[in-house]
Amino acid sequence: MTLSTDLIWIIARSTGTASLVALTLSVLTGIALRTGTLAWLSHNRGVRVVHGFLTVLWILLGFAHVIALLFDRYAQIGLLDLVVPFGVSYGRLAIGLGTISMQLILIVLVLRGCARR
Repeated sequence: MTLSTDLIWIIARSTGTASLVALTLSVLTGIALRTGTLAWLSHNRGVRVVHGFLTVLWILLGFAHVIALLFDRYAQIGLLDLVVPFGVSYGRLAIGLGTISMQLILIVLVLRGCARR
């Protein structure tokens, strides 16, 4: 069974949008947990749980977005395009910025993992 081109296009765009929303909410809840202005939220267990859930969710949705883009015939992204930004002809700026964003996220995750050791 093959997925239609339109369905892959929809999956690629919707997972990207959902990942962005989840990332934004994760950052906002993280800020709420750590700032003095919103100190009453820093002791809220619900906010901590939501922050942890959203952190995992945006990473999974971002991964699904990248995988869907690899199969998207409109974007025509290859494996090399996941490493070299601005190399595609379709959506050069958006996909290039996405590539750089993915690389920065990987750097932050690696550095965070090294800092915890």
